[in-house]
Amino acid sequence: PEGESLSFEEPNANPHTGMTFTEAEQAGLTGIGDTVFVLVAGGLGERLGYSGIKLSLETNLCTNKCYLEVYAKYIQAMQRMAHLKTGKDHIRIPLVIMTSGDTDPLTRQLLKDNNNFGFDEGQVMIVKQDKVCALKDGNAGLSMKSKWEIETKPHGHGDVHHLLYREGLVDKWYNEGNKHVI
Repeated sequence: PEGESLSFEEPNANPHTGMTFTEAEQAGLTGIGDTVFVLVAGGLGERLGYSGIKLSLETNLCTNKCYLEVYAKYIQAMQRMAHLKTGKDHIRIPLVIMTSGDTDPLTRQLLKDNNNFGFDEGQVMIVKQDKVCALKDGNAGLSMKSKWEIETKPHGHGDVHHLLYREGLVDKWYNEGNKHVI
């Protein structure tokens, strides 16, 4: 396959990038302080046989940490590394969580119950996706809840770009000097 390939074991520079894995990692850590993380989390865990939101699922049986806590700890570790690499005193990497009508209250409660998993006040933002008419088949027939009511579903991952723009986050991040969205 085409594309970039980095191997930690390879001591020679990648011919395409001119960097070793370690050099690429260091470059990334220097720039990570100018990054925003966006997590799409509008779905429930029903297909997994779980009655809650997927962000609250345990990642393993040993630590009992949920997915959102693991995400938070990784982002906070990157903040610390960015601080060490750049010498900047206060690096706060924002996290935006896109929710749906089904997951929004439970996501907010999970954050509240866990003191925002150590994030500073205002560092985590939530944007709630809109609902759109649900289709019942490949011919784009409308799914009906009743004779007079169209069923609606969350818009899905494709809504995230619109939401970030609509909520003014793109301009906010640009004005704050953020350069990357992951």
